[in-house]
Amino acid sequence: MQQQYQRAFVLISQHRYADAEAELRMILAGAPSESRAHALLAIVMTQNEDRLDEAYNEAMAAVAHEPNEPLGHYAVSIVELNRKHYEAASDSIDEAIRLDPLDSRHWAMRARCDFNLARFKDMLQHAEKGLALNPEDIECRNLLSLALERTGNVSSSLEQAMETLRMDPDDDDSHAMLGFTLLQNGKHIEARDAFREALRINPMNEYARSGMMEAISSRSIVFRTVNRFYSWLNRMPAQQQMFIIFGGWVLMQLLSSVGKNNPTVQMLSLPILLAYLSFAVMTWIATPLFQTFLRFHPFGKHLLRDKETRLSNVIAPCLMLAVVGGAYGWFSVDLWTGSGVAFYWVMATMISVCCFHAASIQSPMKYATFALSAVIMVLPLYGLYLSLQVPSYAPIASKWQTAMWCFLGLQFMQNVIAVRNR
Repeated sequence: MQQQYQRAFVLISQHRYADAEAELRMILAGAPSESRAHALLAIVMTQNEDRLDEAYNEAMAAVAHEPNEPLGHYAVSIVELNRKHYEAASDSIDEAIRLDPLDSRHWAMRARCDFNLARFKDMLQHAEKGLALNPEDIECRNLLSLALERTGNVSSSLEQAMETLRMDPDDDDSHAMLGFTLLQNGKHIEARDAFREALRINPMNEYARSGMMEAISSRSIVFRTVNRFYSWLNRMPAQQQMFIIFGGWVLMQLLSSVGKNNPTVQMLSLPILLAYLSFAVMTWIATPLFQTFLRFHPFGKHLLRDKETRLSNVIAPCLMLAVVGGAYGWFSVDLWTGSGVAFYWVMATMISVCCFHAASIQSPMKYATFALSAVIMVLPLYGLYLSLQVPSYAPIASKWQTAMWCFLGLQFMQNVIAVRNR
């Protein structure tokens, strides 16, 4: 059996997950209560996001057979992290650390949980604890580099990433971490080279894939600005992120309200309001919009997952209808009609993005998002129907106003979900 475990470890290190699974299932066929085999099988299954529930069952089986074996709790933590259950992942790795506090891998996993919970100072401390136990732990070194970047020490982060890469030039995560650090230093061309090398070593590296997409998008000043905004926002605790997002919305409402009674303020605030609205729209649709463009990029088209392609199949027609419908309404009726048609389809694009992301979360807010999205899309159409019956612009204006208040509520709800899941 020990030789079978050794073969499984070698296969996992070579990213041959299907062969590793076959080896582990052979072990379980002869010894169904083997906790280590269940735990390793769970870790292998996390490489396929469609099998996370199955992986969770295997990890829990490992814990059930040997509750005092840290590997089982470590496997549960990995699965929960992939399921985006970050608090549950933290609890499981804490139990693994309690059982074996001298394993640097446990501290690396603890740091990963801290990263997803935006606890960057804790992440820095836990990565350093792992390195104190094993100075050659590459995962802890990579996480230390990321923690330094998120706590604002970008230059030290770059030095750490390059030192780690010198220690193990064949580690795909090290190349990916160097790429992210270079991105934060504004070196997106060098970052692309680092991500490309990471993907050459391991085509399944999700960090390298998402990093490469960000590096390619950074060639555009629009996408680069949005990426920098999120990088800046991600360095803050969740509470500060919510304060900034909600505070910006409140400030825009105050400017709009004051401007109604003061022509001078209105003239000055109008460009600010338009800039804020444009930026707010881009933060919603920038990523899926770029993914749509990426389908025509010779290298980038290979980076897209099926679900990202499906989303671009939805938003591309919406944006096309916004342009064509807006132009037709403007020239055939008037400017206000064209603007209304264009904005309706831009709003449909943003709502499509909301529903797409909401579908993957396990929360009652998912169903609230679907319901509110349906109301927002139906209200203007209902108002148009009433206006044609009267005829008068009053009904459609009233329904549009109600739809916009619902849309603001949806925007705030999506920002809460986004902050909680970063």
